Amino acid sequence: MLPWPEEELDAWLAGIHVEDIWGISPQLSKKLRARGIYSARTLKQANHAWIRHYLNVTAQRAVLELQGVSCLPIQIYAKPKKGIMVSLAFGRPVEELGELEEALSTYTASAAETPRKQHSLTAQIHVFLQTNPFAKQIPQYAMNASAPLPFASAFTPDLLDLALALLHTIYRPGYQYKRTGIYLTQIRPHYVVQRDLFGIFSPEAFARQMQLMTTVDEINRYCGRNTLHFGTQAGRKAWFMKQTRRSQRATTRWEEILTVS
Repeated sequence: MLPWPEEELDAWLAGIHVEDIWGISPQLSKKLRARGIYSARTLKQANHAWIRHYLNVTAQRAVLELQGVSCLPIQIYAKPKKGIMVSLAFGRPVEELGELEEALSTYTASAAETPRKQHSLTAQIHVFLQTNPFAKQIPQYAMNASAPLPFASAFTPDLLDLALALLHTIYRPGYQYKRTGIYLTQIRPHYVVQRDLFGIFSPEAFARQMQLMTTVDEINRYCGRNTLHFGTQAGRKAWFMKQTRRSQRATTRWEEILTVS
């Protein structure tokens, strides 16, 4: 594709208001307008020393992009996540440990999918539990616990075992809990993980685990989430979050697709 002629490009930029430029906040746009900069064209032609002194780094990069200097490279592939959290508020207060185990197991299984997708493993798990801080009339409690895995893993049963053990250490009866969740940290690529000295966890065992979880992920992706699930996830899910005001999912659900008459 041939570049635009300079005159046509400037004419197009003249029609873009300065506050509509990515990186220019409302406060910055007021400052720019006070200096007589009303459009992308006048911003492009502004004094560089003044821009460097008065604008923040993000706005500075936007101006340099207008001037033809590439500062924002296109990111083709998403960077691997360094921390993964899954936590949803319950649809109703939960008091029983069994329901909390069911909810945390569901969140853990969901969290474990992400490192597998990006071909990485997690070495540390954090679990937290809390009541509703806005319900001042009920007793309040919040606690968290963390522990390392014996070996970095993305094998859901390994994560479930440790997550539920941590939940048992922080659970206290007599409270109406509003939320629990899991946070995976110390995430690293699977090919740089150091194995144990005595060969208890062999490369062959790791390969079998990943093959099993790949099969589970593929079936769930094709047949629907949690088509295959672990026993601790089974239950009535009475704790599940309320979705009475959820927007239509026209792009992901056939039964909710938009119809035009």
